[in-house]
Amino acid sequence: MVIPKQLSVFVNLTIGKGYVLKKWNKAKAFLDKFKIKYQVILTQYQNNCHDYLLKEHL
Repeated sequence: MVIPKQLSVFVNLTIGKGYVLKKWNKAKAFLDKFKIKYQVILTQYQNNCHDYLLKEHL
């Protein structure tokens, strides 16, 4: 299995009454356990992820 050098993780903490934060903490623990590098991008508005990807030409 090929693992990218770094993952980009988009997290929207404004939904789910804490549900997303709980899920993110589980995912973060997994990434940290296996020493996978990641960049967290917190979304702030609708389509924020889409705008970010367009800006970064991804």
